[in-house]
Amino acid sequence: MGPCSRLPQWYYHISAGLVTFFGGILVIGLARFGMFIYFRRAGTGWKELYDSSSSSSGSPTIHRRFSLFSRVRAAGRSLVSGDPWWSKLLVVFMWLLNMTSCIHFLVNVTKFSVDDCGPVLGDASEYTWLAMCCIFVCYYIVRFAAATDKLAMWTGIYSIVDHFTILPSFVGLYYNVNWLGLRFLRLLHILQVTDILQLTHVIKSNRHIRVVQVVTLLVGVWLCSAGFVHLTENNGDPFTRYDDDRSQRLTYWDCVYWLLITMSTVGYGDISPQTYVSRAFIILFIMGTIAMFASVIPELVSAMASSNKYAKPYKRTYGKKHIVVCGHITYESVTPFLRNFVHADTKAKTRNTHVVFLGSNTPNLELEAFFRRNCNEITFIEGSAMDSTSLQNVKLAHADACVILANRKASDPDEADAETLMRVTAVKNYRPHTRVIVQLRRYQNKRYLLHIPGWSWDRDHGDSIICISELSLAILAQNCLAPGFATLLSNLFTMRSSLPEKFNSWRDDYQYGASNEIYSETFSKSFYDLTFRQAAELCYLHHDVLLVAVNVCDKRRTHMKVNPGNDVVIKPGDVGFFIAQSSQQVARFLVTVRVAAFKGVVSYITKDSELQTKSDINSNEDELGLRETQITWSPTWEEPASHDMLEGSGMFHWCPSRKLDDCLLDDISTREHNFRNHVIVIFPATASVHPVELVNFVLPLRASSFRYKELKDIVIFVKNVEFVRKTWEDITNFPNIYVYEGDISRRSDLRAVNVNHSAMSVILSNQTHIVIDDKHHIDKEAVLATLNIKAMCGQALQRRLMLTSGSSEHRILELKRSIQMEDKNSTPFTTLLEIRSNVQFLEHDDDDSPDTPFYLTMTYASGRAFAVSMLDSLMSCVYINSDLLTMVRTLTTGASVAEYEQILADGLGLSRQQSLVDVSAARNRCRVAQLSLDDSRLTHLQHDNRYGRLFVQALNRYGILCLGLYRVMDPSGDALLPSRRFVMTHPPPSVNLLPTDQVFVLEPYFLEQTSGSVAGSCEPSATVSRASSGASSRRCGSRADRPPLYSDCSGQTGASGFLSDRTRHGRSKKSAKAPPSRTVVADDSCTTHV
Repeated sequence: MGPCSRLPQWYYHISAGLVTFFGGILVIGLARFGMFIYFRRAGTGWKELYDSSSSSSGSPTIHRRFSLFSRVRAAGRSLVSGDPWWSKLLVVFMWLLNMTSCIHFLVNVTKFSVDDCGPVLGDASEYTWLAMCCIFVCYYIVRFAAATDKLAMWTGIYSIVDHFTILPSFVGLYYNVNWLGLRFLRLLHILQVTDILQLTHVIKSNRHIRVVQVVTLLVGVWLCSAGFVHLTENNGDPFTRYDDDRSQRLTYWDCVYWLLITMSTVGYGDISPQTYVSRAFIILFIMGTIAMFASVIPELVSAMASSNKYAKPYKRTYGKKHIVVCGHITYESVTPFLRNFVHADTKAKTRNTHVVFLGSNTPNLELEAFFRRNCNEITFIEGSAMDSTSLQNVKLAHADACVILANRKASDPDEADAETLMRVTAVKNYRPHTRVIVQLRRYQNKRYLLHIPGWSWDRDHGDSIICISELSLAILAQNCLAPGFATLLSNLFTMRSSLPEKFNSWRDDYQYGASNEIYSETFSKSFYDLTFRQAAELCYLHHDVLLVAVNVCDKRRTHMKVNPGNDVVIKPGDVGFFIAQSSQQVARFLVTVRVAAFKGVVSYITKDSELQTKSDINSNEDELGLRETQITWSPTWEEPASHDMLEGSGMFHWCPSRKLDDCLLDDISTREHNFRNHVIVIFPATASVHPVELVNFVLPLRASSFRYKELKDIVIFVKNVEFVRKTWEDITNFPNIYVYEGDISRRSDLRAVNVNHSAMSVILSNQTHIVIDDKHHIDKEAVLATLNIKAMCGQALQRRLMLTSGSSEHRILELKRSIQMEDKNSTPFTTLLEIRSNVQFLEHDDDDSPDTPFYLTMTYASGRAFAVSMLDSLMSCVYINSDLLTMVRTLTTGASVAEYEQILADGLGLSRQQSLVDVSAARNRCRVAQLSLDDSRLTHLQHDNRYGRLFVQALNRYGILCLGLYRVMDPSGDALLPSRRFVMTHPPPSVNLLPTDQVFVLEPYFLEQTSGSVAGSCEPSATVSRASSGASSRRCGSRADRPPLYSDCSGQTGASGFLSDRTRHGRSKKSAKAPPSRTVVADDSCTTHV
């Protein structure tokens, strides 16, 4: 070994590194030049040697010669790529070894000076350092062999660190000098922390990666710069003499402290550089680090401040369930969901359920404030449903359900549904058995769910789909049959409590009805073997609860039956659907009936169908006089007429396909048709927007539960016929559909389709959200069209009023009667709105303020407006009660849900029914209707102007289930003024009826009004006492005198003209296939066989 003199020998160490670095560059350059010459003579490019895709080209001899290099490069890549587990282990091990070398430097720089003469091998720490250097050399060779571009690898930052730290250590061994020198460069390996944490999957989000990058950059530059200043200040300038040295003795930690003060622009002045090299370095250091410090620190603070707010994983609570809500998370979409979820009536089912929202964007201030107000029930986590890490953060594997909200503000509904379907796919791929409740905008996109693995259509425990276009258009279609039904049904699945204030007006009655909701409960033993009619009467009279449907359980599946009459007998496990003020009212009623049954207080039906009357029968019946006349209704079937062509399943009316041009109306054809009592669908939009799925509107109006003669003509009023052409194929097989191309602003076009004589005009809004400055303008066409139609009717009335001036009293009375009749049959309209607040522009003569809630406005209460956002409440309702969606769809679509799904979701089209064997069973469905009190079916009833008695007698005699009233807001108003109505859902039994009231009912299919009588009716001969036990005299003959299938009170076969002679004879021939007769004995004047 050489002598250790007092002369500085640091230039030996630096020279060794420089010679290695530049010598390697020279060798690599010469090697490349030689390979270029060689391959050029061989007739191929030398770069093809490094291109794996060109291995089949060029000279095979060349590739055989260099195959050894290729195998070595492939072996080196497998070691340093980090892909196999052993490669990942090697990369992590080498990084830890580099961190160990940094710690070794920090320890030695504290104990020794920069260059220390002495026995190098006498120190145990130097043995450790030399051993690490040997390992670094081996790893460097592996990296060099794996590199495709040798020059880029040789000049890389980590290669430069090895050049100036490894070889100088062996030079110091020769000179017997422990020279720490440039070992501080190994601190640059701190910058690899981000790569190592990503390789080991410790951090994954971009925010975490950026935070680690910023921190390691600051620390690495700080510590390495301190090492350079420590070297130059202790060794002096390289161009000065040893005896004229400007060096000063500073420890490494003094330099660290000084550079931190310098970066922060404080500068105490206690330490200052003495050497010229240090001063030049500090100038560059201040210029660079101050800019970096000023830009990076705010970013770091911002990232760290937001990191602990919405990125933390959800922590499950023992004994508490949770659901995940993802998709389009906004204040408008979240509030309806939570309003029903935290309602007092649902607290019993959601008390131990926590809601976890998964949103891709940070919530705005309004949504954040909403989350803070409900922090005990909800948690928001930022992430995406497409990311498995986010699904893991919300604990989706343990979630009770996953609710996916659609983006109703997207301009393209199909694209919005595609994003929703991708979220469903991600959720099912993560956990197939998770229950999913998804919201879609277009019905045609439901078919894609059939192809998603794990999707379940099982209604009891499966997934649910809430399609906005399907339900909104179906509800509007039913509103055409019963004006105001859209309001009635929407209030039933929107949970709200009655306001404490009193209005002293029609709003008190309306608010009482709006506070009713639909609840489901399992029947108690007291209801077993009761028919639906008997159970409905018992529920209504006992505790003011309205039973509307039964979920019948059989061996394989459940069936939803809405107002099935006597066809359904309640069995164990059946679930009833009730309309009541609260869930406690339903539960308390069932408990009361169960207790009273054991005490012998409740009247019930035994298995032999005999009515047992107890001494303590309901006092409500005595008070209302409901037990005086109870008559059992007789179902009578009617075979479809020859022109009643049905589609294959028998659920809808059918006709041969027609071309759109054949169904276009002009001025001549409209006069020939002279439309009356028809339905007009108005869509004031161009063909550029996405078409409305009119099939969802047409199907409920073409249900087979209507006879052909009862079908209303449908006139589609569009601005551009190309709009209908896009969806004409879906509705071409339905009868009596016409298209009129006109301008809604021209009243001559409206008069051409007889808008004043229509049964209902439905104005559809633009459901495609275009980019506009003000969101309220989305409904501008619908609002203007509504105002134009109202103005037409208003001007006609004004002209009629002007004619009264100067007329005689007889003329005025005559005019009033005419106006009353015209108002009674006036054109109702319904406007579909996208923005709720736009309802204030539809009615200018109402008493609503701009702050009036949507459900309390006069327009909505009368059924003249419907908002798409009302369906948002269904999401939470379906989670609480999965059968509610089935019942809503059964009521709105007018068909059995299973067949309805098969026809529309599969897109198979409609074909004609080939056989009429099972048509009667398919058509036997109740339907929504609206009856006036002067209807022949209701005038036969002795209701004494009380709603409770009307309910019971209509149910007993005709099987009609009353749902509510459609009442005039101001019954005492002037007859010359238009009478507005409001919906009164499930009124109390003691409510007095008004002559102008109309009744919302669910009526059976086979009811038909005939001249002079009603099908299946039996007139009582006398009032029957409650104490009688069936011994009362009856006008009907004995049982032997009656036909086996049905009878009327006169003993004649048939039902008062309900069936033709041909039909009756056909029925008699098939009497062997008729169902067995069942006798129901009640307190009436006639026994009816079913």
